[in-house]
Amino acid sequence: MKTRMLASLIHSALIARQHCLLSGNDYATKWDDHLNDIERNNLSFGLGVDQGTTIDRDRVKPNQFVLSCGFPHMNEGGYYDGWTDHSVIVTPAFDGIDIRITGRNRNNIKDYLGEMFDFILTRQAEWSAETGNIVIVEGVHS
Repeated sequence: MKTRMLASLIHSALIARQHCLLSGNDYATKWDDHLNDIERNNLSFGLGVDQGTTIDRDRVKPNQFVLSCGFPHMNEGGYYDGWTDHSVIVTPAFDGIDIRITGRNRNNIKDYLGEMFDFILTRQAEWSAETGNIVIVEGVHS
């Protein structure tokens, strides 16, 4: 099985889903299942993105896809004191991917989110023939 960046596998699944929807193919629901699995098992839940990250199925283009997430902020006393919502716009680049983070840059959160998503999305992964799900084969973190 060929390994590719996780970002590439996400984009391929989004494009395949989009083609199925446009042609009336029922397999679009299977692609949704794959994307749900990627959200649940491979994206940033627990790295400060307490409500997880979603793949925006409606904002895919031939050269980009978009993730959505929120981040809870704390004050100096350790109490939660606000929330920021962000879009993570991912496009291909010659040396990997480019990431642009939208939303309010409270506490310079965009730098953190950019680094986190770059690490997550550039890991090498492949589709598992056994389960049909994505398996990270390089860059696994705990």
